[in-house]
Amino acid sequence: RPMNSFMLYRKPYRHIADTMSEQRNNRTISQIIGHSWQVESKEVKDRFAALAKTNMQSHKNAFPGYKFQ
Repeated sequence: RPMNSFMLYRKPYRHIADTMSEQRNNRTISQIIGHSWQVESKEVKDRFAALAKTNMQSHKNAFPGYKFQ
């Protein structure tokens, strides 16, 4: 399944969020990254949206009959 823009954003920042939280559970880390995503600039979000679009096209080329169920 191709990743959306937030998931692509989340991937490299996970280790940073790990260091910011004493509670190293996925819920807390997702909250930290989610807040960070909300305050990002339009330019950053647009860059990740473009990456997501490229990722989706690559996925379609690799798996032409794929349908999420």
